[in-house]
Amino acid sequence: MKYYISDLHLFHENAIKYDHRPFDSIQEMYEVIMKNWNDRVTNGAIVYILGDISLRGKNDDLIAFVACLKGRKVLIKGNHDDLSDYRYQQLFTEICDYKEIQDSVGKEKYGLILSHYPIFFME
Repeated sequence: MKYYISDLHLFHENAIKYDHRPFDSIQEMYEVIMKNWNDRVTNGAIVYILGDISLRGKNDDLIAFVACLKGRKVLIKGNHDDLSDYRYQQLFTEICDYKEIQDSVGKEKYGLILSHYPIFFME
């Protein structure tokens, strides 16, 4: 199974206000994210995180939080992702700027380009 998510902005104190998230506190937001993620994702699943998982990557609490999220996590880097902490890097199966993959919905197969940023093209 494959999952896709972006812009969690963990440990960004203003994410609730800026993104109009339905939480009364950042702690409540973390508990809901952790529960929803781990109730859905199995350890064998691949989760493509399309950038901005957090505001920084050097925080011990962030490292502990991400380590508790199930699945094989692939990080497609976003503008807020700080990967300077080697311990944090080790939580991901892969880290890249963009990734081309194949996926399917029912019997239909699709080629996907995964990126944190929009990809413009001319028709």
